[in-house]
Amino acid sequence: MKRAELQQLRVTDHFKSVASTWADLYARDGTFRTYRFLARRRSVLALLAQAGGTCLDLGCGTGEFIPDLLDRGY
Repeated sequence: MKRAELQQLRVTDHFKSVASTWADLYARDGTFRTYRFLARRRSVLALLAQAGGTCLDLGCGTGEFIPDLLDRGY
């Protein structure tokens, strides 16, 4: 197996292992850990123009920002 193929398998395995719990980090349960993610989301969205445009959501877990981006016309 080539090095690139092995790396791809490692990345895929890692993502599969964390994907099921990633969305839980954005849950509004009031814990400090989820607060950090909600604060990050608020900060990132504040940087984006309200008018829309094109945005690439790359390497962002389960796409938690997608609904907010769509609401803003992206």
